[in-house]
Parts: sequence; C-alpha cells; structure tokens
Amino acid sequence: MRTAAVLGLGILAGLNSIARADDLLVKLASITAPVHPGGVVTLVVHTQAGAVCEGKRQGHFGNAYSVTLASQSAGPDGLVRWEWSVLSGSHPIGVRGVHVVCTAVHRTGSLDTSFDVQ
Repeated sequence: MRTAAVLGLGILAGLNSIARADDLLVKLASITAPVHPGGVVTLVVHTQAGAVCEGKRQGHFGNAYSVTLASQSAGPDGLVRWEWSVLSGSHPIGVRGVHVVCTAVHRTGSLDTSFDVQ
C-alpha cells in the first residue's frame, strides 16, 4: 500500500512539474581580460533572443559564488550584458569565476567562464 501511495504521488507531482531540457545555446561573446583593480568587468553572452539570463560570480573576498548578476532578457540580437567594478587594492587579484544560466520557454542552458584580475 505504501509503495502504491508513493508511486501515485510521484505520478501526480510529475504532472504538475515543468520539464526543462538543457539544450539552449549560451556562449561567451566577450569578457574583459585582464582587468586591473579598480577597473570594470564587462561580460557579454549570446543566446536566443528573448531568453532570460541570470547568474552569480565569485566575490572579492572568497571563492563562493556570492554576487548575483541581475536577471535580464536577451535583446533581439541575443546579447545580454553585465558590468561590475573590481575593488582597488591587492585583495581581488587572481582568477574569479562566473556562472550564467539562461532560460527560454522550456529550454535552459548555462555558461561557466572567468575573469583575471591582475
């Protein structure tokens, strides 16, 4: 009886969830490299026009992906652009990672890249 109840809930949950396919192309168009302390990083990704993209990047004081990249829709050219400032001083020196996820209807895609602070 318990197995049937769990199976029934699994089927019911499956009917209410939206399946996503990892087949949306998200590619790096450009990223500032290298960037100097006190400078500005510009990240541009290319995906399907109208896709909604968001992300996270490593902050200045650790390896955690703790800084959110605001959600944006790709323009008619499929481009999405973010900019942020790098702290001045020696603390941000090194390679910092960025992770972006884009979604268009039921498709999703992601990109991992980095920028080098020198």
